[in-house]
Amino acid sequence: MWEEVLPIANFNSEIELTDKIREIKQEIDGKQKEIIQIESLIEDIKQKQEKILDLYLNNRIDKSILDKRLQDNDREKDTHIKNIKRLNAEINEMQSILTDYSNHPLNDHINFDEVTEFKNKVEIVNKYIKKAVITKEDDYIRIEFEYTNGIVIPQLGIYRYKNLGGWKHIWRINQDETIDLILNEKKIEL
Repeated sequence: MWEEVLPIANFNSEIELTDKIREIKQEIDGKQKEIIQIESLIEDIKQKQEKILDLYLNNRIDKSILDKRLQDNDREKDTHIKNIKRLNAEINEMQSILTDYSNHPLNDHINFDEVTEFKNKVEIVNKYIKKAVITKEDDYIRIEFEYTNGIVIPQLGIYRYKNLGGWKHIWRINQDETIDLILNEKKIEL
């Protein structure tokens, strides 16, 4: 079952990484659009300040009103500038993550070829295979897999099993009738 799941698990893991990259890029785009909107608000504040200053210079408003309005506008502008700095920091962090993914494509997804512990293999098999129907004829084993989810290619496993001189040999018989030796190990005797 591990031999059947391995290519599927690696493929799905790569797809999950691609999905993460796409999500991060969408978040970056959203934050960049938000920055553009905030910059527009800052420009509006600057225009308001110019109008207020014009009113004061034309003696239409008092100095106290001018000072209060300019302070209010400065506070509002400072809040927007802090938001832009926060968004830029978040964008830089996300771009750093994207760079890491680009430089190390196996960095955040599992390379299942490197999984060695039996317990972990069983978990992965259970994630992708719902059921396996096994039939045996002489020294051939036929396994039909029912998969749980993910992107999979339905397959039928046909294997040949031999015990020769205390050594277990298992060959997978592929659909094109080629044969791959997938297990060759000595039985442990207690």
